[in-house]
Amino acid sequence: MKLLRIDGNSILNRAFFGIKVLTTKDGQYTNAIYGFMNILSRLENEIKPDAVAIAFDLKAPTFRHKMYDGYKRTRKGMPEELAGQLPILKELLKKLGYVMVSREGYEADDILGTLARRAGASGDLCYIATGDRDSLQLVDGSTTVILASTGKNEMMDSEAVRAKYSLRVDQLIDLKALMGDSSDNIPGVKGIGEKTATGLLQKFETLDGVYRNLDDPSIKKAVREKLETGRDMAYLSRELGTIFTRVPIDTDVSHYVRGEGDRPGARELLNSLEMFSMANRVLSETGGDAVPRRSELNTVRVTELDGSLEKAVVFLSGDDLVAVWNDTVQRRNRDSLTVRLYLEDEGKVKIAWDSKELYRYCIESGIDVRNVSFSIVLAAYLENPLAPGYSVRNTAISLGVEKRFECEYEDAGLLQGCYEKLSEYIESEDQHYLLYGIEMPLSKVLADMEHIGFKVDREGLLEFGEMLRKQIDSDRKEIYEMVGESFNLNSPKQLGHALFEVLGLPAGKKTKSGY
Repeated sequence: MKLLRIDGNSILNRAFFGIKVLTTKDGQYTNAIYGFMNILSRLENEIKPDAVAIAFDLKAPTFRHKMYDGYKRTRKGMPEELAGQLPILKELLKKLGYVMVSREGYEADDILGTLARRAGASGDLCYIATGDRDSLQLVDGSTTVILASTGKNEMMDSEAVRAKYSLRVDQLIDLKALMGDSSDNIPGVKGIGEKTATGLLQKFETLDGVYRNLDDPSIKKAVREKLETGRDMAYLSRELGTIFTRVPIDTDVSHYVRGEGDRPGARELLNSLEMFSMANRVLSETGGDAVPRRSELNTVRVTELDGSLEKAVVFLSGDDLVAVWNDTVQRRNRDSLTVRLYLEDEGKVKIAWDSKELYRYCIESGIDVRNVSFSIVLAAYLENPLAPGYSVRNTAISLGVEKRFECEYEDAGLLQGCYEKLSEYIESEDQHYLLYGIEMPLSKVLADMEHIGFKVDREGLLEFGEMLRKQIDSDRKEIYEMVGESFNLNSPKQLGHALFEVLGLPAGKKTKSGY
């Protein structure tokens, strides 16, 4: 069997800092939840596991805190914007049927290690998804660690560990014992860095081997003195850093097979978080309360068609152009002469779902499209710029639009209501110039750019990117010096604290979500 074990806190933290700030209309932060679910979905698609366990830390002290009172003392607490998302994520995972596991006195790493060792003893394959490299010590013939992020995942087996660290897996814990770990405030040997520690282990194999050979002439006097002074801390650090693999939890694989959950409840929760595309995707993958995916519906593009209609919304579906208005649904091959004549008719109004896609289709087809009067998706963006997606279904749910009629293209009946609601919004909120004077003309320019493309100086871009990275690092350091402390510059909450409380700059209104 293939088993997926996930470090919940680590992946959530990666998602929070790896995804731009997202909030609902009422100010609820959602970026960590959104990123976590994306990572989880990608992992399941890649691994196709038979069972999934998601481990979370508890606030209670662990046995390591009792062993060393400085353990993790320097680590800052979870940002408020992230902490508020954790209980919501757990509720969502429960409704989706996932099994979560925690144990007081132990960390998620220990739970993952316990499950991994049981899998190995049973002849199963275990994949541990985490952002924490401590779990690399668990890698063996049956266990692979996946260093997961919002970008790509890095698969770490024994060979990958040796290639990256020039050490065997079993030597990694001794590496930490010598060099310490600042993130967990594990002391190590003061003054011994990664390069020196790696060299010692390459020569003497283990921590015990290093201390048995302190008189070896290859060890410089200064290094020898540091090792002698830091002996106790080295062995304490090894004990602190070793993952405990006998946590008293249920290790039966069947306990972690994904259950039915509460799919209607999951949909309701995801909709309340304004994650409509996510709801469609994850619930389609689970069956039951599933909604066809956008790719299955083939929805979404363009204008009007039938010559007898004054107005219509049309979207492309495969090789067809489907016209929709009131209860009218007509199909034409989108490369037909009828379609060309209609799109080029100055007297016919075209209400596009996505004007850029319409313009691009027409450019590629050699059609001189005329009188595109409205773009529903651009209006939806103006109405809610922070929405995580703009499919027909998501937009309709967000606007409270109901289906006007049924047809083989399920979302077609939603288009007229979306158009009416959004056109009212554009007028009532004085967004007329922004939509018609800026966004829609720009969509034609973008369609042309996408069709033509442009050459770039690859090396020049890479050099420019490196220059920007160095400038950002310099600016960040200067900011921290000005404020007198380090903080997450991507966090509005922490940035507000730095600007208006630490530096005392004039502040505007403070809401429940910050300045």
